[in-house]
Amino acid sequence: MESLIGNVATRRRNAGAMAIGTIISRVTGLLRLSAIAWALGIYTISDIFNLSNNAPNTFFDLLIGGVLASTIVPVMVKASSRKAKNEVWESLSAITTVTVGALIIATLIFELVAGLIIHGYFLSNHAPNRDLQIRAAINLLRFFAPQLFFYGVISIGTALLNTFRHFAVPAFAPIANNVIAIITLAIFHFSFSSLTEAQKLNSLANGGSLLWLLGIGTTAGVALQCAIVLYAMRGRGFALSVRFDLSNPAVKEITRLSGWTFGYVLANQVSLFFMLTLAEGHSPGSVSAYNNSYLFFQLPYGIAAFSVMAAILPDLAEYYSHHEIGAFRRNLTRGARISVALLIPFSAIYVTMSHQIVQILLGHGAASAIGINLTSKSLIALGLGLPGFGAYLALVQGFQSARRAKEVFWIYFIENLLNIILAIVLIHSYGVFGLALSVSISYSVSAVIAAIVMRRLALSPYLRSLLYSWIRIAIPSLAMGIVIKVVSNYLGASNGAKLIVYIGVELILGSIAFGSVVALGYGISTITRSGRTTK
Repeated sequence: MESLIGNVATRRRNAGAMAIGTIISRVTGLLRLSAIAWALGIYTISDIFNLSNNAPNTFFDLLIGGVLASTIVPVMVKASSRKAKNEVWESLSAITTVTVGALIIATLIFELVAGLIIHGYFLSNHAPNRDLQIRAAINLLRFFAPQLFFYGVISIGTALLNTFRHFAVPAFAPIANNVIAIITLAIFHFSFSSLTEAQKLNSLANGGSLLWLLGIGTTAGVALQCAIVLYAMRGRGFALSVRFDLSNPAVKEITRLSGWTFGYVLANQVSLFFMLTLAEGHSPGSVSAYNNSYLFFQLPYGIAAFSVMAAILPDLAEYYSHHEIGAFRRNLTRGARISVALLIPFSAIYVTMSHQIVQILLGHGAASAIGINLTSKSLIALGLGLPGFGAYLALVQGFQSARRAKEVFWIYFIENLLNIILAIVLIHSYGVFGLALSVSISYSVSAVIAAIVMRRLALSPYLRSLLYSWIRIAIPSLAMGIVIKVVSNYLGASNGAKLIVYIGVELILGSIAFGSVVALGYGISTITRSGRTTK
């Protein structure tokens, strides 16, 4: 399989291209988020759009996506390292055929139950126009339902490409999706900006032109992303064929692992359902504010940490399959060290600059001051938990590469249970800020639990080395955050070009503070240094 995986230099180039593609994808994703706020605002229409557009992703993860993402790469790395070439492609073809068949059935069922899904999200919504909102959301979801199939094919293609260390195309493919979505939203804004919120809602609820534009345009972007991934697979010489073979050993192993995996994916989706339902019932714009801030929250991880962990995941699976536990721990330590260390400065920036970030990126067009404030408060709470989020995902990926689905289930179960309990308690007193704070606390606590469990299994990264490097990067980050906050308070509020200047000044002075502390012996060198391999 060497011709498919490539040599070390090729794999490094692929990993570098993935990092570049991920950055561009995330930037265009940010522009897409800004376009949603610009065209739809942060109120009822955007809430309906976000609920409907997120539903295919949610139920794809629940039914198939979570299982594939957690099992296919480790299983196929194991298979490809021990089987002849033709046996590998038989296994790959069997997995692909079975999964595509399941996707077709799941998409048809999803289309049929769209009404039930939307009614579930609106359980806590008691607005006077609730029925109209529900009709609009159901109409949009029927257009968005095929996305479940497209996301499934994207997931299969990405997993197969990553198995053979081809990381670049899956990282670049979302750019096309984002561009189509931005164009759709721009057409929406210029064509229908004169309509009131009530008129837009009526058009969506009654099958008007707004519905067709948003429905077809948004789904077309996902379809294009899917086509790009399929084209990349064809160009890599993948010898896939239709093979419906439930008795294939690889299919059996994925089935064996999928029981626990389905359990923790279900826990994730139940938690997300509760979060969105609580937000929908709290106040108009809460769903969009939480959704927007969560996308900001994931942005640093997607740009920096995801590329690091995605690149080493196949290697971790290979080390574990060959019983090279020392190499497994060393590489997991390096991945966790770098990914979390890259997130700590972003945490400081989010906590101190959230309102300015949201204002400059989302404060345009139909976006209101109330929506901007809701989003910025939510981002502060999420920013506090960004390092914990990165540590949690790094450790979970370690478990997944070792095919420890049972442990992953219980860790996710605890995280989601804690998240739901905290969200119910905090939202009534703190609104969307409390909702977001529950996410930060639950991820951070669960990261500690994951580290304890992994250590008992003798699979953990070298924790002293990790804590040492994280603390040393946290010190200059804290200094940067303090300087940014002081300068921000001194300069005061602003908007437009003046706000851009203020942000630039704050970041420059904050960076100087960061660099000054690093010069005293803290920070950057600890990110890449291997550190002591002690427990």
